[in-house]
Amino acid sequence: MKAHVIPTQKKGESYVLRNHETSQNLELTLLPEVQTAYDMFWNSAKIAPTSPFVGHRPYNPVTKTFGPYVFQTYEQVAERLTNLGAGIIRINQKALGQPEGPFARQFPVCIYSINRPEWAITERACFTQSLYTVSLYDTLGESSVEYILNHCESPIIFCSLDKISKLLSLADKLPLVRVIVSIDSFGEDQNKPDIPSPFNTNSVSVLKSWANSANIALYDIHQVELIGKKAPIPHCPPKPTDTYTICYTSGTTGNPKGALSTHESYTFVAKSIYQSTQLSTPPIMMSYLPLAHCYDRTVENYTTLCQGSIGYFTGDITRLVDDIQTLQPTLFPSVPRLLNRIYDRMVSATINAPGLTGIMARRATETKLNNLKAGKGNLHFLWDRLLFKKLQAVISKRLEFVITGSAPLDPKVLDFLRIALLCKFVEGFGMTETAGVSSVQTMNEFTSGNVGIPNPGVELKLIDVPEMNYYATDKPNPRGELCIRGLNLFKEYIKDEEKTRESFTEDGWFMTGDIAKFNDDGTTSIIDRKKNIFKLSQGEYIAPEKIENVLGKNSLVMQTFVYGDSLKNHLIGIVVPDPETFIPWASKLVNANPSQASLDDLTQNPIVVKEFLKQLDKTAAADKLQGFEKIKALYLETTPFDIETNSLLTPTMKLKRNESSITENFYFYTNILLQPRHVMAISTSNVFSLLGKGLKLTTAEDIKVYIEQINNIESLEKIILSGNTIGSEASAELAKILPEKIALKSVDFSDIFTGRLREDVKESVQVLCDALLDLPNLQTLNLSDNAFGPTGAESMYNFLASNRALKELYLNNNGLGIQGAKLIAAAFMERHTKHLNNVDGPSLEVLVMGRNRLENGSSEEISEMFSRLGSLKVVRLPQNGIRPEGISTILKGLSKNYNLEHLDLQDNTFVLPGSKALAEALPNWKKLTALNIGDCLLGKQGGALAIESLKHNLGLVELNLQYNEIEEDGALVLSSVLCNLDNLKVLELNGNKFNAESEAVESIRNALISNVNVLENDEDHGQTSKESQSNTSAFQQTNTTVQTSLNDSQTDKNLEPIIPKAGSPNTNVKDDLLSESRPSTPRKSSAADQLNSDIASLVDEMKNNLKL
Repeated sequence: MKAHVIPTQKKGESYVLRNHETSQNLELTLLPEVQTAYDMFWNSAKIAPTSPFVGHRPYNPVTKTFGPYVFQTYEQVAERLTNLGAGIIRINQKALGQPEGPFARQFPVCIYSINRPEWAITERACFTQSLYTVSLYDTLGESSVEYILNHCESPIIFCSLDKISKLLSLADKLPLVRVIVSIDSFGEDQNKPDIPSPFNTNSVSVLKSWANSANIALYDIHQVELIGKKAPIPHCPPKPTDTYTICYTSGTTGNPKGALSTHESYTFVAKSIYQSTQLSTPPIMMSYLPLAHCYDRTVENYTTLCQGSIGYFTGDITRLVDDIQTLQPTLFPSVPRLLNRIYDRMVSATINAPGLTGIMARRATETKLNNLKAGKGNLHFLWDRLLFKKLQAVISKRLEFVITGSAPLDPKVLDFLRIALLCKFVEGFGMTETAGVSSVQTMNEFTSGNVGIPNPGVELKLIDVPEMNYYATDKPNPRGELCIRGLNLFKEYIKDEEKTRESFTEDGWFMTGDIAKFNDDGTTSIIDRKKNIFKLSQGEYIAPEKIENVLGKNSLVMQTFVYGDSLKNHLIGIVVPDPETFIPWASKLVNANPSQASLDDLTQNPIVVKEFLKQLDKTAAADKLQGFEKIKALYLETTPFDIETNSLLTPTMKLKRNESSITENFYFYTNILLQPRHVMAISTSNVFSLLGKGLKLTTAEDIKVYIEQINNIESLEKIILSGNTIGSEASAELAKILPEKIALKSVDFSDIFTGRLREDVKESVQVLCDALLDLPNLQTLNLSDNAFGPTGAESMYNFLASNRALKELYLNNNGLGIQGAKLIAAAFMERHTKHLNNVDGPSLEVLVMGRNRLENGSSEEISEMFSRLGSLKVVRLPQNGIRPEGISTILKGLSKNYNLEHLDLQDNTFVLPGSKALAEALPNWKKLTALNIGDCLLGKQGGALAIESLKHNLGLVELNLQYNEIEEDGALVLSSVLCNLDNLKVLELNGNKFNAESEAVESIRNALISNVNVLENDEDHGQTSKESQSNTSAFQQTNTTVQTSLNDSQTDKNLEPIIPKAGSPNTNVKDDLLSESRPSTPRKSSAADQLNSDIASLVDEMKNNLKL
């Protein structure tokens, strides 16, 4: 195990992971003299005073170019820090009207600028006087700036010259701001830099006059340093427990939260990384990721701790490659968004190149990837010299260490960049609340798809998330919400005790909101997101960020937004395509000239949109997304989501999902795609809906206004309260009026008890169900996603046993357990007995009880219930932990429901006994149109047996057989059965055990093609041309799905995009390389010549076109 395991006895929690280096004691013993961020710098200044610390590229206004990097040494910066720190105290005291003291300390200083040396100098100067910093993103709009400055109560702002006018325009709204300091020179000292273009002395005069009228003191940084030099103040270093910074989170759901962290936490993280890496030489770091975020700041702290050097980019991301190549860093922190770009460029110029260049590059890549997976490292004596050193030079010839974070990096991209960049390349996990890092891969790690092991001194564990069906007891690996404990944790969200309290468990673990699993080797993988989830109408939970990250891997995609509605059973997507890749691809589809094609025209072309959706389906299938996680409708938008123009992004480039003013932009698109529109549905006279309002209705008074609205609807047929939280008192008040609504047909009470105590929930369920008891027309009741457990089943017993009209019952994800399921079954059997002789007796048609841990203990009762009912058309029992004996018992009773149309038993265990029972039941279901038995482990014999019985179900439209360990013989049986399934439109076969090139697979393809040909040509069916086209399209989608599934069965799918496909010319690469040293007749350029040319073009292209 790569991590140390500490067992736990707590129910609902996993074991704890620690780093082996701190398995017994979480304290870090190295560098005991470094306890604060102040110590980090001054310790390094003492060790390496003449080493370069911070550098920039001076701009030449005559040539309009940036020169080479110019660095300030540690001792030079040390002098500036001392002077500037004293100067800050002096100008603040003057603004307070107390120039002689007493000196105020422990107050925040805001920094509002892009990354540059003055940013780092200002922050470290603050530490010399026990001040702390608040960082503002350079891209923030006025409203966010105003909110943060007032919220943190900062009296002083350091900013670039271009920000001063914005701040002064807000002066009336910033009553606490007393001083603004420009980190650009005002040009008043001949020994200091000139005023940056386009500003001049007149500009500065205007700003000074404006500031004076607003009663705000205005200085430049050099003036403040001079003040401190003339009136020095001894250092007043901070304590480890003092505030280091307030870092504002991105604010995807409203105003940003201010996470307050101490010196102890950030110092702990820097030392933890130092202990894990132990580089042989001080790093040279490229700083370009926003310093307002914890990520880059943490890497800069680590670099400072190592006596390293920090080179700052020139401020324009399009010049980043030129900056990197000028600096030649050894350390390069990055994010997937940029690394994906680099990967796309490199792949395009190498393994996807035509001719000998591509052949050689594919051979080299295959060899190195195989070595990487075999644990042989990422270096190769031949291929590195011929190819990969040239790729490394695109970034830096002396690159040693790359770290990626902020979002998952596609394993395929990570593996390729590891072998291409010839350096240590690790992926980590961290948050603002954890000082940037909590878990990271070790320096010798060559696996992908994980974020490594806990940092030294950090602990990780998982806790159950029942509403998403993640449990610490899951097999083969525990899954749940990732929780973190260690000195790296933040102290609080300032001025928000409630959110602070909600973020921690009682024993001090921080709950991240990310869903993770612990792998067998001790590493951790982030697999889902707890926050921002929503449900579809069938009760499936959707984590849109997870899907957006997957779709973002497609090279055609620049940005994505995934949306769903709990009244709909599918997702829609808004995608901003990447013009660089999209225009050539789309132009080819419509036979247009790429240089003349319009992005607007292409995105509105139906052919292009349809094909784009297919590309997204392939990307989703390659990442093994479930069918319900794939988008079914698509809108292509040409205007990118951004921070200021349309305010759809936070400064950290995250989508603002739930802010009311923001969602209107997205709903403009989603209303185009979702038909009928939800707004139209709730505006009808017989429907009342509070769907997703997030209301907290506890008392009778809370719900009074809504009861009045319900009373005003005379013939109420549908009521939707999903997505709110309702207490027992409010429930009782609502229950008083429900018996009067005799026209009521549908009630949606799903997800209405979040945060309520179990006894409160039990009372609410009781009074609400009793109120519905005698409604003569009530056909649908949805109580899904309420964690009421067996007591809830007890509360609804009388209703289920007595109501005669109910046809559809949704109890998905209620934690019913064995006892709850038994109660439900008993209630329906009593109901059946009561009305046995009635012609118009009960006829339950839809029963959904997924994710309820029904297991085998309730199978006898469920089977008997099914047998007595006999009327079921839709049954969904996915993810219930039912074993083969239970499945067999349940299917025996279910087989007597001869009108069954839809059956979902996904993610239960069949093996051979369950498969036999299914095979015996299938002939009874002549009307079956949808069968989902994915992830049921049918096995070799069971798979063939169940598939063979599908010949009785000729009406099948959807069939899910994925991840069932079906082998070749089962696939052959399937090919035979498919010849008779003329209506089949969706076939899922991912993750089974047959080879993509086998005879069975070819037979499946032929059978599907045969079906389409029959549908197109058989006039006896009376099929119109339009219907024929529809079926052809359906086949194309099905065939694409099958092809993707078969690709998943290949030996190593990570190699699939880059290994030459079957049938490629069998070129002897070795002979081709040797031929370059032989005398020969003139010929076309060799593979190496062509490769050198491609790499040179690659570098130039990346310089010109690389964008974040």
